[in-house]
Amino acid sequence: MAEFASNNANVGAANTPERVAAARLRTTAEQQCAATRARTDLSDLGKAADIAATHLGVKAKLTDLAQSEQDRRAADRNAAETALFGLPRSPLSGADAVSQRDAADRAAALATPDSAAALLDRAQRGNDQHLASAVAQRAAQDGWRGVLAQYVGDNQGKQDALDVISEHKATVGTTADKLTRDMIFRGGTPPEVKGMSPQKVKALADQSGLIE
Repeated sequence: MAEFASNNANVGAANTPERVAAARLRTTAEQQCAATRARTDLSDLGKAADIAATHLGVKAKLTDLAQSEQDRRAADRNAAETALFGLPRSPLSGADAVSQRDAADRAAALATPDSAAALLDRAQRGNDQHLASAVAQRAAQDGWRGVLAQYVGDNQGKQDALDVISEHKATVGTTADKLTRDMIFRGGTPPEVKGMSPQKVKALADQSGLIE
Protein backbone atom coordinates (compact mmCIF):
# COMPACT_ATOMS: atom_id res chain seq x y z
CA MET A 1 0.00 0.00 0.00
CA ALA A 2 3.04 2.26 -0.14
CA GLU A 3 1.97 5.48 -1.76
CA PHE A 4 5.45 6.86 -2.09
CA ALA A 5 8.96 5.90 -1.14
CA SER A 6 10.80 7.48 1.76
CA ASN A 7 14.25 6.34 0.68
CA ASN A 8 16.69 9.18 0.10
CA ALA A 9 17.37 7.76 -3.37
CA ASN A 10 13.87 8.84 -4.31
CA VAL A 11 14.17 12.42 -3.13
CA GLY A 12 12.65 14.60 -5.81
CA ALA A 13 10.51 11.87 -7.34
CA ALA A 14 6.95 12.90 -8.12
CA ASN A 15 5.39 10.08 -6.17
CA THR A 16 1.97 11.21 -4.95
CA PRO A 17 -0.95 12.10 -7.25
CA GLU A 18 -0.56 15.78 -6.40
CA ARG A 19 3.18 15.70 -7.04
CA VAL A 20 2.70 13.97 -10.37
CA ALA A 21 0.25 16.72 -11.34
CA ALA A 22 2.70 19.37 -10.11
CA ALA A 23 5.56 17.91 -12.15
CA ARG A 24 3.42 17.91 -15.29
CA LEU A 25 2.34 21.47 -14.59
CA ARG A 26 5.92 22.63 -14.23
CA THR A 27 6.95 20.89 -17.44
CA THR A 28 4.11 22.56 -19.32
CA ALA A 29 5.05 25.95 -17.87
CA GLU A 30 8.67 25.50 -18.91
CA GLN A 31 7.55 24.70 -22.42
CA GLN A 32 5.31 27.77 -22.47
CA CYS A 33 8.15 29.98 -21.31
CA ALA A 34 10.48 28.52 -23.95
CA ALA A 35 7.87 29.18 -26.62
CA THR A 36 7.46 32.76 -25.39
CA ARG A 37 11.21 33.37 -25.53
CA ALA A 38 11.26 32.11 -29.12
CA ARG A 39 8.59 34.54 -30.30
CA THR A 40 9.82 37.18 -32.71
CA ASP A 41 6.73 39.37 -32.48
CA LEU A 42 7.35 40.36 -28.87
CA SER A 43 9.84 42.74 -27.32
CA ASP A 44 11.96 41.62 -24.39
CA LEU A 45 9.56 43.44 -22.09
CA GLY A 46 6.55 41.77 -23.68
CA LYS A 47 8.16 38.37 -23.30
CA ALA A 48 9.01 39.08 -19.67
CA ALA A 49 5.41 40.12 -18.99
CA ASP A 50 4.01 36.92 -20.49
CA ILE A 51 6.54 34.79 -18.62
CA ALA A 52 5.73 36.59 -15.37
CA ALA A 53 2.05 35.79 -15.89
CA THR A 54 2.83 32.14 -16.57
CA HIS A 55 5.05 31.99 -13.50
CA LEU A 56 2.43 33.43 -11.15
CA GLY A 57 -0.28 31.16 -12.56
CA VAL A 58 1.83 28.07 -12.03
CA LYS A 59 2.89 29.21 -8.56
CA ALA A 60 -0.75 29.54 -7.49
CA LYS A 61 -1.64 26.13 -8.85
CA LEU A 62 1.35 24.52 -7.12
CA THR A 63 0.25 26.08 -3.84
CA ASP A 64 -3.23 24.63 -4.33
CA LEU A 65 -1.81 21.18 -5.11
CA ALA A 66 0.40 21.27 -2.01
CA GLN A 67 -2.60 22.11 0.14
CA SER A 68 -4.67 19.38 -1.53
CA GLU A 69 -1.97 16.83 -0.74
CA GLN A 70 -1.80 17.93 2.89
CA ASP A 71 -5.58 17.79 3.26
CA ARG A 72 -5.85 14.38 1.59
CA ARG A 73 -3.12 12.89 3.74
CA ALA A 74 -4.76 14.18 6.92
CA ALA A 75 -8.15 12.89 5.79
CA ASP A 76 -6.71 9.47 4.93
CA ARG A 77 -5.10 9.13 8.34
CA ASN A 78 -8.20 10.34 10.17
CA ALA A 79 -10.34 7.86 8.25
CA ALA A 80 -7.91 5.05 9.07
CA GLU A 81 -7.89 5.94 12.77
CA THR A 82 -11.67 6.05 12.81
CA ALA A 83 -11.83 2.60 11.20
CA LEU A 84 -9.12 1.09 13.38
CA PHE A 85 -10.32 2.35 16.74
CA GLY A 86 -14.05 2.49 15.98
CA LEU A 87 -14.12 6.18 16.80
CA PRO A 88 -17.53 7.88 16.81
CA ARG A 89 -18.22 10.24 13.93
CA SER A 90 -20.06 12.64 16.27
CA PRO A 91 -19.75 13.43 20.00
CA LEU A 92 -21.24 10.81 22.30
CA SER A 93 -23.78 11.65 24.96
CA GLY A 94 -25.35 10.04 28.00
CA ALA A 95 -24.15 6.63 29.11
CA ASP A 96 -21.97 6.22 26.04
CA ALA A 97 -20.06 9.42 26.84
CA VAL A 98 -19.55 8.30 30.43
CA SER A 99 -18.35 4.89 29.29
CA GLN A 100 -15.91 6.43 26.84
CA ARG A 101 -14.44 8.79 29.45
CA ASP A 102 -14.08 5.95 31.96
CA ALA A 103 -12.35 3.81 29.35
CA ALA A 104 -9.95 6.63 28.48
CA ASP A 105 -9.07 7.10 32.16
CA ARG A 106 -8.39 3.40 32.65
CA ALA A 107 -6.23 3.25 29.52
CA ALA A 108 -4.27 6.33 30.59
CA ALA A 109 -3.41 4.61 33.90
CA LEU A 110 -1.77 1.66 32.17
CA ALA A 111 1.96 1.43 32.80
CA THR A 112 3.15 -1.61 30.83
CA PRO A 113 2.27 -3.57 27.69
CA ASP A 114 1.44 -6.58 29.86
CA SER A 115 -1.13 -4.67 31.90
CA ALA A 116 -2.58 -3.27 28.67
CA ALA A 117 -2.83 -6.74 27.13
CA ALA A 118 -4.62 -8.05 30.21
CA LEU A 119 -7.10 -5.18 30.24
CA LEU A 120 -7.67 -5.53 26.51
CA ASP A 121 -8.38 -9.22 26.94
CA ARG A 122 -11.03 -8.47 29.55
CA ALA A 123 -12.55 -5.75 27.36
CA GLN A 124 -12.74 -8.01 24.31
CA ARG A 125 -14.19 -10.94 26.24
CA GLY A 126 -16.78 -8.60 27.75
CA ASN A 127 -17.47 -6.94 24.39
CA ASP A 128 -16.58 -3.55 25.91
CA GLN A 129 -15.79 -1.70 22.70
CA HIS A 130 -15.06 1.63 24.37
CA LEU A 131 -12.46 0.09 26.65
CA ALA A 132 -10.91 -2.02 23.90
CA SER A 133 -10.61 1.05 21.70
CA ALA A 134 -9.10 3.14 24.50
CA VAL A 135 -6.48 0.49 25.26
CA ALA A 136 -5.64 0.15 21.56
CA GLN A 137 -5.21 3.91 21.26
CA ARG A 138 -2.88 3.90 24.26
CA ALA A 139 -0.94 1.02 22.69
CA ALA A 140 -0.58 2.96 19.44
CA GLN A 141 0.58 6.02 21.34
CA ASP A 142 3.26 4.12 23.27
CA GLY A 143 4.30 1.76 20.48
CA TRP A 144 3.03 -1.44 22.13
CA ARG A 145 2.87 -3.46 18.93
CA GLY A 146 1.91 -6.71 20.55
CA VAL A 147 -1.11 -5.12 22.17
CA LEU A 148 -2.14 -3.58 18.86
CA ALA A 149 -1.80 -6.96 17.15
CA GLN A 150 -3.99 -8.48 19.86
CA TYR A 151 -6.59 -5.76 19.29
CA VAL A 152 -6.59 -6.19 15.50
CA GLY A 153 -6.68 -9.98 15.60
CA ASP A 154 -7.90 -11.39 12.29
CA ASN A 155 -10.03 -8.35 11.43
CA GLN A 156 -8.84 -7.45 7.93
CA GLY A 157 -10.51 -4.04 7.96
CA LYS A 158 -8.64 -3.04 11.10
CA GLN A 159 -5.41 -4.46 9.71
CA ASP A 160 -5.80 -2.41 6.54
CA ALA A 161 -6.43 0.71 8.62
CA LEU A 162 -3.37 -0.02 10.77
CA ASP A 163 -1.26 -0.43 7.63
CA VAL A 164 -2.35 3.00 6.40
CA ILE A 165 -1.46 4.59 9.74
CA SER A 166 1.91 2.82 9.88
CA GLU A 167 2.74 3.92 6.34
CA HIS A 168 1.75 7.47 7.18
CA LYS A 169 3.98 7.54 10.26
CA ALA A 170 6.93 6.03 8.37
CA THR A 171 6.82 8.41 5.42
CA VAL A 172 4.86 11.61 5.90
CA GLY A 173 7.00 14.38 7.34
CA THR A 174 10.32 12.56 6.99
CA THR A 175 13.36 14.50 5.81
CA ALA A 176 13.15 12.90 2.37
CA ASP A 177 9.44 13.63 2.13
CA LYS A 178 9.92 17.29 3.07
CA LEU A 179 12.76 17.72 0.60
CA THR A 180 10.70 16.21 -2.20
CA ARG A 181 7.69 18.30 -1.24
CA ASP A 182 9.76 21.49 -1.41
CA MET A 183 11.37 20.54 -4.71
CA ILE A 184 8.09 19.63 -6.39
CA PHE A 185 5.75 22.32 -5.10
CA ARG A 186 8.10 25.27 -4.80
CA GLY A 187 8.91 25.36 -8.50
CA GLY A 188 11.59 27.40 -10.18
CA THR A 189 11.82 31.09 -10.97
CA PRO A 190 12.32 32.14 -14.60
CA PRO A 191 15.41 34.32 -15.09
CA GLU A 192 13.21 37.09 -16.48
CA VAL A 193 11.71 37.69 -13.03
CA LYS A 194 14.43 36.36 -10.78
CA GLY A 195 15.31 38.79 -8.00
CA MET A 196 12.14 40.83 -8.46
CA SER A 197 9.89 41.56 -5.52
CA PRO A 198 6.48 39.89 -5.57
CA GLN A 199 4.91 43.28 -6.20
CA LYS A 200 7.06 43.91 -9.27
CA VAL A 201 6.39 40.45 -10.65
CA LYS A 202 2.65 41.01 -10.20
CA ALA A 203 2.83 44.41 -11.88
CA LEU A 204 4.77 42.93 -14.78
CA ALA A 205 2.36 40.00 -15.13
CA ASP A 206 -0.56 42.44 -15.27
CA GLN A 207 0.94 43.79 -18.49
CA SER A 208 0.84 40.38 -20.18
CA GLY A 209 -0.85 40.65 -23.56
CA LEU A 210 -0.66 44.44 -23.49
CA ILE A 211 2.99 44.83 -24.39
CA GLU A 212 4.38 43.78 -27.75
